[in-house]
Amino acid sequence: MEVTPIFPNKDGINLEVFRIRLLGPREQKSEAHRANSVEHIVVLEGSMKVFCNKKWHYLDRDDSLRFQADQPHRYAAISETVIFHDIIYYK
Repeated sequence: MEVTPIFPNKDGINLEVFRIRLLGPREQKSEAHRANSVEHIVVLEGSMKVFCNKKWHYLDRDDSLRFQADQPHRYAAISETVIFHDIIYYK
């Protein structure tokens, strides 16, 4: 997995934006973020699935997903490579 920070969480702004490149068939686990945080996934290239809210969500290029990120969640590439923006808002 290759993570490139676009806007790191600093200066009191409760937002982080990352560009993530994930190679299939790898699965990446993420611990819960702080309470009431919300995560937004926007797929730029490839196909992936995200496990949140007790089920898998399948996403292709130009698809997006928003979910409460104060729970453990997982990402997995379905295609050989998936590139996506990961935007996390901390309340």
